[in-house]
Amino acid sequence: KEEQNVIFGTVGFAAPEQYQGAAEERSDVYGIGRMIGMMLEKGKKKSKELYRIYEQCVQPVPEKRFERGSDLRICLEFLLKGKKEKKRDENIHEYMDETIHLIINLNGQN
Repeated sequence: KEEQNVIFGTVGFAAPEQYQGAAEERSDVYGIGRMIGMMLEKGKKKSKELYRIYEQCVQPVPEKRFERGSDLRICLEFLLKGKKEKKRDENIHEYMDETIHLIINLNGQN
């Protein structure tokens, strides 16, 4: 008997591992990253910080992405808060680096 796999996802938004039937939470992070990418393409203002988050989300290897959607949410919330409350003496780029590295280290990613 031949086994049939059903693949769910939208082309361009589905993570590479979904095509092998190996979807997981990081696959959803990939899809969210692709949506962020579309917003970056369509947007008039370019955000380096948001682009860095996008890059982290759409890594081809799942282990290099945010492990959980909640990790991605932390970075996005910080970015929003930082944009609203940004002071001249704060360095948002440094803090984003620290935040991303902290999340990666907490998840055991190298």
